[in-house]
Amino acid sequence: MNDCSRRQCGIGGTGSFLFSDDPCRIDREKETGSILLAQIHQIVRRTTGTLMQYAEGHVGRVFYLKIDHGEDFLASVQEFVERKGIASGILFFLGALAEGKLVTGPEMMTVPPVPHFEKIAGGWELFGTGTILPGEDRPMVHIHTSAGRGSETRTGCLREIAETYLVMEVVIFEFGGLLAQRKFDPVSGLHLPVLGKTF
Repeated sequence: MNDCSRRQCGIGGTGSFLFSDDPCRIDREKETGSILLAQIHQIVRRTTGTLMQYAEGHVGRVFYLKIDHGEDFLASVQEFVERKGIASGILFFLGALAEGKLVTGPEMMTVPPVPHFEKIAGGWELFGTGTILPGEDRPMVHIHTSAGRGSETRTGCLREIAETYLVMEVVIFEFGGLLAQRKFDPVSGLHLPVLGKTF
């Protein structure tokens, strides 16, 4: 490890986190990545006594959606979930997008992460899944997908842009009785699930 790494990150000293504005992160990303995750896990264990949370419930209503050509896939799902009062659940989908935007990982493995965005356009086939959990003011839908066109593929979190090409088919399973919600986590900068039980 170089001097810059030891001075800024404090490895072997304070053991502080590597944050995304760290000026030395490029030189030591690979070296600190696994150490960083281990430190986070240690803090969680000290705070909660466990890393794993869970919630238990039951399957309620089931919905089948057909989203047509030109419609906004993300907005359509969000609006449907809100109108039907679906507080929590899981969804599966398949179809195609004329245009979309995905987060395909972080720019670098830092905390909080800086998302790496990639756009797709021109008719990409999709299949994927998502979760629905109560947020601070409305249900939050979190969708991940794999997309392909010809020999190209992308996998990531679908965000912001999702224009349907021809059709998207969606199946939603509503959950009942779950003690679960999605809250903003200031350390990761993400809205993460908070579940009612530990294991």
